[in-house]
Amino acid sequence: MKLNQFLIPLVISGLFCTVSCQKAGLKPVSSTADTAQKIVVVLGSSTAAGWGASTFDSSWVGRLKARIKADGKKIKVINLAVPGYTTYQTLPSGYHTAGRPLPDTNANVTKALQLKPALVLINLPSNDVANGYSDQEFLDNFYIITKTISKKSIPFVLTGTQPRNLAEVNLRNRLKYLNDSLLNRYHDSTNSYFSKLSSDGYQILPQYSYGDGIHLNNAGHKIIYQAFMNNSLFRKILNY
Repeated sequence: MKLNQFLIPLVISGLFCTVSCQKAGLKPVSSTADTAQKIVVVLGSSTAAGWGASTFDSSWVGRLKARIKADGKKIKVINLAVPGYTTYQTLPSGYHTAGRPLPDTNANVTKALQLKPALVLINLPSNDVANGYSDQEFLDNFYIITKTISKKSIPFVLTGTQPRNLAEVNLRNRLKYLNDSLLNRYHDSTNSYFSKLSSDGYQILPQYSYGDGIHLNNAGHKIIYQAFMNNSLFRKILNY
């Protein structure tokens, strides 16, 4: 008997199975379906790096990693955050503004995209204002960063600003203004929790303060973590 006489019944059987499975509403089995690990990249400064939390596990990124592991998700979180960084260090490689920091090619949006992420998280809450950069600089840089990500058809979720015990009332007011500006511009892609952390004078509420007037304690980091877990875009991309 020729080999083709064996193959023909197998092919017919396979076709019948495919058609019958489709009629039953069943999806054909695929060796690549939902088995690939997703990458989430974090861009940011000291808060994203975990400062203020008693341990990294109590930071918002640490909590996020622990939740993903506990849920058995095939997701890897890569944290590129560097304490002290502003929007300038996270700009795409090659950008340069006189008198401002150069992009860090090991921690900027270009590096993030090289890692082929399914999602980029951005947390740059107050250093631009503290360093004397203008509101327009801050917003323009965010636009460049997010546009660079969007060109690759990759979603992002950013955080608004957070209160900081800056000496000048005007600077604290600016943090509130910039938080609202990010929320108005990016809508569902923005986690805004400024009011939860802030006093009437836009300083950090004592129950969320690490004590240095800049960073958040464990409870403050938990607020950021919960904002991500409650974000509809974040949940959709990572199947929560």
